[in-house]
Amino acid sequence: MKMSERRRMMKSVFPLAVCLLSLSAPLAAQDRDSARIGIHQSEAESHRWDVLKTHSSVPQLQKGTELARQGNIKGAIRAFQAAAPGRRSLAYFNLGVVYFETGNLHQALRYLQLSYSARRDSVCLEYLQNTRRLIKERKQRQ
Repeated sequence: MKMSERRRMMKSVFPLAVCLLSLSAPLAAQDRDSARIGIHQSEAESHRWDVLKTHSSVPQLQKGTELARQGNIKGAIRAFQAAAPGRRSLAYFNLGVVYFETGNLHQALRYLQLSYSARRDSVCLEYLQNTRRLIKERKQRQ
């Protein structure tokens, strides 16, 4: 397998793995080795924001990324919304990722669609497809 194919595969697998980890977190907390599991969860938590995109000409994107990594989700959302006039596709993508990672799939879908309309990006498309799939799965469970 070529290195570019491997990277592309990892980019598509990583968001799904993070999502699955976040869904299994309540079960893992009941394990008697919860301290060890907690360490792995915090590592996953710090990596879940690695996909966020920044651009040197829009400092609000960097600020939003830093706030998301610190756990300040509301602050990150405000920063990404402020960045939208400068880099619409990146700001909307980041908003979509934040909403996706926090479980607000309908808001994630909205912003990922806006981002993908502004700039057809493969990573955005993967998030968009995963979001649609998760929404469909939730509806089927209800």
